[in-house]
Amino acid sequence: MCERNKTLDTVERERERESYHLTNKEKGSITLFVLITMLFFVILGINLYISITSKEQSQIAATKQIQEKYQVEENKIAQTYEEVANKTGKNITL
Repeated sequence: MCERNKTLDTVERERERESYHLTNKEKGSITLFVLITMLFFVILGINLYISITSKEQSQIAATKQIQEKYQVEENKIAQTYEEVANKTGKNITL
């Protein structure tokens, strides 16, 4: 009976070792899964940031271009107003 208890203890210890090794393997796979998921979200965030920054820069460039095209001097506006007022014969006050 004593031998039987020893063999049962031995078998029980082997099972504990196996379960310990299995849980370590599972922890490794879970760690890998979490790492890959985090990497995915970081890459997604970087892509969104680059996209938004690019759109913002192109919008700023377009706004500057529009401002340059439509920017006129006040003297030129007054002169054009006078010419139109003289041609039509109507004086419009602003």
